[in-house]
Amino acid sequence: GYTIATGLFIGFGGLLGFVSSIVQLLPAAAVAPILIFVGLEILAQTFGTCPVSHYPAVGLAILPSVADLVLIQWNKLLAGLGAFGKLTGDLAAQYSTVLVLGNGFILTAMLWGGLGANLADRRLVRASVFIGICALFSLFGVIHSVDPNGRLYLPWLLETDLPYRIAGGYTAFGLLLLLLGFRSGRRVRD
Repeated sequence: GYTIATGLFIGFGGLLGFVSSIVQLLPAAAVAPILIFVGLEILAQTFGTCPVSHYPAVGLAILPSVADLVLIQWNKLLAGLGAFGKLTGDLAAQYSTVLVLGNGFILTAMLWGGLGANLADRRLVRASVFIGICALFSLFGVIHSVDPNGRLYLPWLLETDLPYRIAGGYTAFGLLLLLLGFRSGRRVRD
C-alpha cells in the first residue's frame, strides 16, 4: 500500500512537474538527506526482493548512475574553478570516460542489470542479447553518448570513431558469450 502510493505520487509528480516544484521550495540541505533516504530504501528493497545470486547484477546496474552522479559533481567543481572545457591529458580522458558512461545511465543501468542477472543464471545466450542491444544503442548514443550533452547522433556524421569502438567492444563481448554459451551447452536453459 504505502510503497505503491509513494511510487505513484513520485511517478505522476515527476511527470506533471509538481515534485520538482516541491523540491525547489525546500532548501538543498533538506533535499539531500531525503534523496539519500529514498535511494537507500530503494536499494534495501532491491536486495530484499532479488535472489542472492543477482546481487552482483544490482551492483553492475548501479555503476552508470554513480558515473552520472560523479559527472554532476565534477561539472560543478570545474565550473567553480573556471576550468570547464580546459582539461588535458589524463584528466580529459577520465572526464570523457565518466561522461560516456553516465550518458543514458537509466537505460544503461536496466540493460546492465538484465545482463548481470542472466550471467548469474548462466544464461549466456540471453545475456548476449542484452549485449547486442547495448552495442546497437551505444552506436547511436542512446546509451554512452559521446556528445557532451548526451544527444543522439548518426555515428558516420561524427568526427570521432568512439561510438564504433564502444559498439565493437560490446559486440566482441556478446560474441564471446554466444561462443561460450553454445560450447558449454548452456543454451538449453535459454
